[in-house]
Parts: sequence; C-alpha cells; structure tokens
Amino acid sequence: MTRVFDSGEYRVYVNGNIMVFKPSNASARVLILTPPGIKPQFYSLLAVLLAKSGIESIIPKSPLPCNEHGLRNLVTRLINNHKPNLVVALGFNVDYVYGPRLTIGFDESAGTMQLLSSQVPGSIYMVSDQCGQVGRALVNADFIIKGALTLDSIIKIRDLILSSIPLDASKE
Repeated sequence: MTRVFDSGEYRVYVNGNIMVFKPSNASARVLILTPPGIKPQFYSLLAVLLAKSGIESIIPKSPLPCNEHGLRNLVTRLINNHKPNLVVALGFNVDYVYGPRLTIGFDESAGTMQLLSSQVPGSIYMVSDQCGQVGRALVNADFIIKGALTLDSIIKIRDLILSSIPLDASKE
C-alpha cells in the first residue's frame, strides 16, 4: 500500500482497489460500502471523522458495481480480505453479510439528485437502471437520511457507526 497522507493523528493509504484511513490508535475496523455507481471519494469525509474517532475505515476506491452478482462478490472479497468489525452499507442492503452490519438509507432520491447536480469530486459516476434497482431494494434501514446529504447527516452516520461497533472489537 502507498501512503498518500499523514497527519500524525491518522494516515491514508491506497492500493489498486481500496483506500484505508488508519488512525494511530485504531480500536476497530469498519468497511464502508458506498452507493453503487457513485464515486466513493465523496464519502471520505466520513472516513476522516471515523479516523479522528479512532476507527480504521476501508473504502473501495472505485464505484461499486451496479449488478447484484458483481456487488455481492466484491463485498464478500473485501470482508474476507480485511475482516472488518462492522460493515456499513450506504443506500443499499447487504443482507447476505453475516456479522455486524449497519444499513443507511436515503429518503427517496434526494442524495442521488444532490450528487447528479453536483460538480464536485464524488458526483455521480454513472446512472443506470441496475444501480436504481440496487437502491430500490433497500428495506429495513437502520437509519434514513431525509433530504440532502449534509455535514450534520454525515456526523449522525459517524455517531451511529461508533455506537454500532461491537464492544469486543478492539480484542480482534
């Protein structure tokens, strides 16, 4: 892995397919799965907030695939390779993941519309029917973002992640 950032408090590493935000005092590891078809860099702010809270975050570097089979294979491979204490899915279900997981939903398409109209890094990578079907498959979310994704909602997601990490995570 190549280190691309070092603040002393946390470091950011990249390799061919992931970004790792690693604090110097990591107490747990979280796999953040960003909405399929959306550039994951938009969610790096969440990873920075978690790193500052002592949580190592792993985020895929490229947009997740929109087809269910490809998505399931990639998620399974990431879990097997990185052994996270918690899997966080943003905008879609990971009901096939065994172990601690957290599902964050987006109210209707406000988050997608925000990214579609945005000209900032992390805006929509591609829009396809398959991506929409993955998002529409979301049921029983642990938390729903109503309206646009804001800094306040990202902080709420961070707090929910911190409270959802298993208590024995630091022992693994």
